[in-house]
Amino acid sequence: SLPGAQPIAVYANPTKDVLYVGHYGSTFIGQYNIDALNGTLSSQGLVAVGTAPRAIVLHPDPATPFAYVVNEASQNVIQLSVSGTGPLSNPALPPKSVNLTRRDIRIDPSGSSLYVVNSGSNDMSVFSINPGTGVLAAVPVAHKVSTRTTPYAMAFKKNASPLTYKA
Repeated sequence: SLPGAQPIAVYANPTKDVLYVGHYGSTFIGQYNIDALNGTLSSQGLVAVGTAPRAIVLHPDPATPFAYVVNEASQNVIQLSVSGTGPLSNPALPPKSVNLTRRDIRIDPSGSSLYVVNSGSNDMSVFSINPGTGVLAAVPVAHKVSTRTTPYAMAFKKNASPLTYKA
């Protein structure tokens, strides 16, 4: 455990026996191997991501080995690479800025767009995802999508039509 940090974001890699934990109050994501026989965790170290990692998501296509972390205090989203066995690598690209008080991060089921819920500004930041490199690009027309007051999370309904938005 990290002194002064609180585990706030937990994400299990669905294709590897790896668990990622965002430690709010720190600048790190913890990485843990999951023992498939007894469920115990063994630490695989930390990866620096930015201040106050709030949420973690992996690209839904295992052939696109990227993870994204939203950092509340840093007000950004970073891209990480996922190795073949599951550990994350430090970010190689500069972070993407997002609005106030980032709370949640999701990738649509097709893997083409990333959404960041910003509760402090009542909107969502929208990014397209390059399928080959995983690089994020702000969606020019609708980089910010208005929401109701103080959104904290979002989800995609299974077999629903794609999320649409108007400028």
